[in-house]
Amino acid sequence: MNVDIVVVAGSERILSGGDDYSVVSQLMDKGVQVFAYLEDLNGGGNGAGSDGDSGDDSPVGLGSSFKSMVYDNSTGTLSERYNYWLSYLESMADNYIGAVSGVFLDECDPGYFTDNLSDDTVKYFTWGIGNLTEYAHSKGLMVFVNGVMGYAGYGDYYLWEDFLDGYEDGYILLSDFMENQSYTSPLEWVNGVARYYYLKNHGLLNRTIAVSFVDGSQSETLDWGQAAYFLARIMGLAGWGYGNYTYYAGGGSVPTGILGIFETGIPVGDPVFADGRAWRFFLASGNISVTMRNTGVSFSMDPGYTFSSLRVIVDGVNSGEYQNLLQTPVNGTSSTLNYLGIVNSQSTLYYFVNWTYTSQSSTGGLLHIYLDTDGGSSTGYHIDGLGADYLVEVTTDGNGILYSYNGTGLDWNWSSEGYLNTVVKYNGLSYQAELAVGKNKLSNLNNSKAEYTVRTVYNWGDDAGPDVLELGGIELLYPTFYEPETGLESYTGVVLSSELTQSKLVVIADGPPGVIVNYTIVTPFEIPSSVLVNGSKLQEGINTSGLGWEVKKTWNGYSEVVILAEHHSPINITILGSEASPIPESWYLAIGVYTGLVLLVFFFHRKTTG
Repeated sequence: MNVDIVVVAGSERILSGGDDYSVVSQLMDKGVQVFAYLEDLNGGGNGAGSDGDSGDDSPVGLGSSFKSMVYDNSTGTLSERYNYWLSYLESMADNYIGAVSGVFLDECDPGYFTDNLSDDTVKYFTWGIGNLTEYAHSKGLMVFVNGVMGYAGYGDYYLWEDFLDGYEDGYILLSDFMENQSYTSPLEWVNGVARYYYLKNHGLLNRTIAVSFVDGSQSETLDWGQAAYFLARIMGLAGWGYGNYTYYAGGGSVPTGILGIFETGIPVGDPVFADGRAWRFFLASGNISVTMRNTGVSFSMDPGYTFSSLRVIVDGVNSGEYQNLLQTPVNGTSSTLNYLGIVNSQSTLYYFVNWTYTSQSSTGGLLHIYLDTDGGSSTGYHIDGLGADYLVEVTTDGNGILYSYNGTGLDWNWSSEGYLNTVVKYNGLSYQAELAVGKNKLSNLNNSKAEYTVRTVYNWGDDAGPDVLELGGIELLYPTFYEPETGLESYTGVVLSSELTQSKLVVIADGPPGVIVNYTIVTPFEIPSSVLVNGSKLQEGINTSGLGWEVKKTWNGYSEVVILAEHHSPINITILGSEASPIPESWYLAIGVYTGLVLLVFFFHRKTTG
């Protein structure tokens, strides 16, 4: 299971010398952000969820500890009790400096000690959350806040707990989730669309992570989990996670691989909540709807267009994602390279390699992939005529590590850029590896010029490998809803100029070459006859490769034309049609062109001929 954030118990087990310290360290080395739940490593009677605890290493929630140490305590002044409580929390945060990424602040909710939100103690509680966050940041710790939405902006992340579900003598589906649109104070607990609007209006969606309950043994809750994931994506939250129902209580195993969910793409526009249904249009995946009623929850997808789609899962198994680029196996001194496949998506390079040793390697790595990102042999490590700017090394323990080159070209001088998502499988002397290299990790990557080569490794020496291959020779896949958001960030075309005549509309735009860009152009032609891209006629209708054009809407002599074309730099889009509808006497006509996520509005100058 691939995760970006993990919250762990803050016991001594995760600290240096503890039984789980190595696990936490390995997670962080792989880029996972690990947050520790605040715990009193010496006990002390301030446990989460109650007024006391029964031993050492007790989890401490902010609400219940404030209740016992400040609200219900009559010793000293309110200010003195507050300062003691804050110092107590800061001393716990000190335990995690340098050990984890940050601390998890639970029970950030005044409801743990009072229903009167105008009480002065609520002000002190709020100051405490702010001061504790500031203190943690000063010590190099991030902060993950769990509580009411009014405190969402205090942390680096905010947890939306019980997303789409709740607890009432057992976990239940919140059938009124989309109807709950009002609140009186951001410091009261609300769980529904009202929280979404608050987070959206305060710019906090991009740091909000939802978590839901899933019971792998009950098909009903699997449907809840799927719907919760899609709803979180519809709302534009930063992330979503789930766990077994015991996840909320005494721990337990986390179900993996049971939901069958996939990446949806970047949401466009705001969700619409009507008749218990929420939907939003997603670039490249269409309309996704989540419907909730008292009888249950359901979701549906209308892809809008048929794109070429390919789902790549890094599992060490080739399920048809890859085609062998080798005409025949390549023999080395001690191994044979049997299979080499690569998928070149908008955001990721996926490699699948199969090879066999003639005898067992006694030491060293398993595989090298040399990647020349700029196509220049004068830069990078010199091998087979290319200059490798990056090296992927798959080691005998199954890890894939990305290195950048810092040498003079001939010396072996590499710097680690971190671990990659890698799976290695083997049977005797036969090995196969699948791995993913995020393009955001590769500087100066030029798809049309980049080259690469692969080498099996025997006793730390390169052995079998093909000739240098061109990355541009691999079809660049159009993003589907299986692609992560980073693959869509650079798709916005920039309109350089436009011109309208009586029967022709010309738009010249710039953008990243080699990708497919979606242009939606409103034209003054009731029925366009054809579309040309850089002088070549584009097929009417969207084909299986995700290319073509079609009329989406017509009204009052105008038409909305959807164009999916492989981008060039620049690109000339010409729409031919019958005589245009009358242009206003101002000589200008405002037309909107949607390119990716941005609505570009510009003006066409009227010509009298053409």
